[in-house]
Order: sequence, then C-alpha cells, then structure tokens
Amino acid sequence: MKYFKILLLGLSVIIILYGCYYDNEEQLYPVSPDKNCDTANITYSGHIAKTLSMYCYSCHGSSYKQTGNGIQLNKYSSVIKYYDRIIGAITHDSQYSEMPKGASKLGDCNINQFVIWKNEGSPNN
Repeated sequence: MKYFKILLLGLSVIIILYGCYYDNEEQLYPVSPDKNCDTANITYSGHIAKTLSMYCYSCHGSSYKQTGNGIQLNKYSSVIKYYDRIIGAITHDSQYSEMPKGASKLGDCNINQFVIWKNEGSPNN
C-alpha cells in the first residue's frame, strides 16, 4: 500500500508538471506564413499566376477535362475576365462557390495580393 501511494504521488507530480508546459507561438510556428507576406510590387507572373497554379490549375487549367465549370484561369485574359468571381470564391463570399474546393481557404496574404494587384491596375507583368 505504501508503494502504491508513492507511485500515485509520483504520477501526480509528473502529470501536473507535464500539464504546466507553456506553448510559445514563436517556438511552435517559427515562420508564420503572413510574416513573410510580400505585398510590395505584386506581379501577375510572380504572385497571382503562382498562387493560381498552386491552388486552381488542377481544376481550372488548360485541359478541357480540367476546366471547372468552363472557367480556365491559366491565362491573364481569363483572370481579368473572372477577377470578381475569383475574389468572391477565395474570400468565401456567400454569393460565390468557395474555392479552392476540398481545401482550406487561402491565407490572408494570398488574398491581399490579389486585391493589391487589382488596385494597382492588374498589370500583366
């Protein structure tokens, strides 16, 4: 019985000490995605097309079989044509189908890059 009490006390101390572990955000997430967010000099080829390629081309690419709802986003002219729908979809506006399908919402950095690019005149650069 004495050993049981000692064992129980030891386990209690371990549980208490383990429960007091302090998670520090900088240690858990050393590089936050938005901390390295480039919102200066947004370019179509360097930012917009790159994001579309990573998240959209699998359904909205150049292949007829890939075109989600007939919308291809692999060309500058298409991105300009569907810009409002793209923004509505990636911001999960209730009037649009949420994109990308089957994945989480794009990060604020990516969304802000689209908005900034449009506000700067949507250059094809």
